[in-house]
Amino acid sequence: MLSRYYIADKNTVITLSKGLPDFYFGTEDHLVQYYKRDISKIEIKRRTSLRSPIRDFAVYKICMADGTALPFTSILISPDQLFEKIPGVPISEVLRFAWPAFKAS
Repeated sequence: MLSRYYIADKNTVITLSKGLPDFYFGTEDHLVQYYKRDISKIEIKRRTSLRSPIRDFAVYKICMADGTALPFTSILISPDQLFEKIPGVPISEVLRFAWPAFKAS
């Protein structure tokens, strides 16, 4: 299971800071600057049951106002850290097992 998350995020980088208005997403060789104010919502798929051994695994998609979608997994950042660093953004949460349906570029 972990290998599927690794394959999805191989070479992917996200740089977030709670105090800054922007963030960077892409690969180590090609990071693109985005602004938090342009995020329309964050979609997250995960299990939240305390008894679930997979509760720390999640798949995200940051949806930007211009239609850009930024998919990544919890290998890069945990759900709690993500929500702390991007407060006030609407979150669409699906509570089910999350398999990454994408591969790193």
